[in-house]
Amino acid sequence: MEKIQLFVDNMFLSLPDTPEVRQAKAHILEGMADRYEALLAQGKNQDEAFGAVIGEFGSVEELRQELGLGSLPQGDGPLPSPAPVPFPQEEYDRFRRLFPLAMAGGVVLCILAVVASIVLSQLSWARAWNLHHIGMFSLIAVAVGIFVYFGVREGGYQARLRASQGLPPEDGEERGPFHGVIMMVTTAVYLYLGFFRGLWHPGWIVFLVGAALARLADRWEERR
Repeated sequence: MEKIQLFVDNMFLSLPDTPEVRQAKAHILEGMADRYEALLAQGKNQDEAFGAVIGEFGSVEELRQELGLGSLPQGDGPLPSPAPVPFPQEEYDRFRRLFPLAMAGGVVLCILAVVASIVLSQLSWARAWNLHHIGMFSLIAVAVGIFVYFGVREGGYQARLRASQGLPPEDGEERGPFHGVIMMVTTAVYLYLGFFRGLWHPGWIVFLVGAALARLADRWEERR
């Protein structure tokens, strides 16, 4: 919430200190805070929610028009540049050090999944309970969860970095909270079809369906 307060303060630096402007500032701050809390409740992390909120905020020029202040005369010079929104560089540096370890851990889990399946398939009691399939499927599911989680966090940091530089979000940068979940479920369905039904082909079609559903979920989130 402190970051939102700072962002709003910076955006209003160029506007006159009048009762109307102060009222508009309080209204915008309240709306952005409510939107931020709503995004957190939908499953976004703090960086994603903050990036989405400021991405929805208009320009100072649009704000002047809405307040009936008009554009600045040419002789007044350009609008003062607001102070950049702070970016948690130290936090991001820690994340970047952890990121390759997480990716390597996911790869190791995938390898262990294959090894576990081979070992358990040699045991009659494990085969009777399908543990060779269950064990492999579980490890791969954990690995996919790691890939999705760290991928979403990296996207959130990139959105926050662009916001700190005053840049708008890139296309596809703001994804809804269901995007990663849908793709993870899609992967799980594909693995189930492959290992338990032998449908590696044409089972890959589920990825096309999953991508379409994820895109629809993103659109739905944008229009809410």
